[in-house]
Amino acid sequence: MSRTNWKGFELVVARALGVERYSKSHLGESAPDVIKPMKNFNIVIDTKNRKKLNLVDEILKLETYKTNSSDVMTLCFRKTNSKKTVVYMKVFYFLRLLEEAIKRDLQFEDLVINLSWEDFLGMVKKIESKFKRTNKKKKR
Repeated sequence: MSRTNWKGFELVVARALGVERYSKSHLGESAPDVIKPMKNFNIVIDTKNRKKLNLVDEILKLETYKTNSSDVMTLCFRKTNSKKTVVYMKVFYFLRLLEEAIKRDLQFEDLVINLSWEDFLGMVKKIESKFKRTNKKKKR
């Protein structure tokens, strides 16, 4: 069981990515915790080490840290007293990372993506709805 506090969790994430914690110039300033520079974009990370996470609020807050259209916004969450870290990002950002991997001929056939049932079902229903509208237009 991990007893690392929020600052320690930021350090764990930064070190794993081979970077330093992002230094906030003024105490209390809202800013990302870790920035991982890549060749043509940055991975901007906010870390949360707490009992509960309001995912919607945290994703909205994370978007305020975006300074470049190519930034990949990422939220790393670890529940207090747990060793497991969960990464949250919008699909758009995941596709950006995947696109970079494909450009470099990297393979991820065994990568498993964890979606909530609600997100999966909503996605299927939107695709189905769009498919039905497209078919109606073709029949005319």
